[in-house]
Amino acid sequence: DAFVRGEDAVLTANFASDQSASTFTGSVALSPDADANIAEFVVNEGAWDGTNLAVTFTLPGATTLPEDADADGLSEMVFSIEQDGRRIIGGVMPISGAV
Repeated sequence: DAFVRGEDAVLTANFASDQSASTFTGSVALSPDADANIAEFVVNEGAWDGTNLAVTFTLPGATTLPEDADADGLSEMVFSIEQDGRRIIGGVMPISGAV
């Protein structure tokens, strides 16, 4: 499913081991080899409960994203989630809705 322009985009990663000493970051770019990111995720790291650590990455709905260049109602960007500077999750992030 696509994320909806103007609404918070939320991704949650669950870890089955204590990663609470790690630093997590997340970003959005126009392409995998882009020179700069166009947005950063807000990271909320939960507490290790002995079995699970949930880390939530939120791209606020108020984030300014590029226009839908081909007017098909869908913009595609890439996202990267990093742990201690190493990419652990990445992919295409479709955003639906017109500007």
